[in-house]
Formats: sequence, C-alpha cells, structure tokens
Amino acid sequence: LRQPAVLTTLKQELESTFPDGVLNLKSLETCAFLNLCIKESTRFIPAGPGPFPRVVPEAGMQLSDGRWLPPGTLVFVAAGVSNMDPKIYDKPEIYNPLRWKNATREMEASLLTFSSGPRQCLGV
Repeated sequence: LRQPAVLTTLKQELESTFPDGVLNLKSLETCAFLNLCIKESTRFIPAGPGPFPRVVPEAGMQLSDGRWLPPGTLVFVAAGVSNMDPKIYDKPEIYNPLRWKNATREMEASLLTFSSGPRQCLGV
C-alpha cells in the first residue's frame, strides 16, 4: 500500500456516511473523496486504454513541437499515455485524488476515461 493516508481518509468517509454498513445510491453520491479517488484511479490505470482514433480536421493541425499533420490524417490517442502527461498533471506518476479537487479545464478535457461526444461511454 503506497498511499495509506488516502485509504484512511476514504475509510473514514465511508464509515461516517454508512455507519450501519448498508449502501444506498443517494448517500453514495455525497461521498466527495470517494469520487475523487475514482477519478484518480481511472486516470492512473484506465480501464480502456484505447487507442481512440481521430481524424485531423480539414484545416490540418500543427503540433506543439512544430510538426504538421495534414487534413484527413488518422491519429490515435492512448489514455494510458495522455493521462500521464506532466504538462497537464503535476507529478502524474503519483496517485493523488486531491488533484481533482481543483482540477483545471485542461485536466478535465484530457481525461479520456469515458471519452465524450458521439463516442462517449454508454454508461455515463
């Protein structure tokens, strides 16, 4: 166990929310720290690592390193790689649920756990 403090905090939240040990959906949704842990867990070890194919738009696209992708180019994004980008996530190799407490728009947009748009996970 690499993060005992995380486990302790999570156990305290669950024990205070469900003192009798019986779970219910309404109360489960109020477990803020649990939700942060779920989000961080799906970032850290994505259930579906991809690849997520996308087509470069008609205008083409310039990458941050200066390379050019022509229109119609098929590109693939692997969640396991993008979820560990140090430009987006501070110390991405460390499991830290609290990073999501004040998540930036870029963090939210780059988390590919359930995707979005027409290819979004049906369970969302």
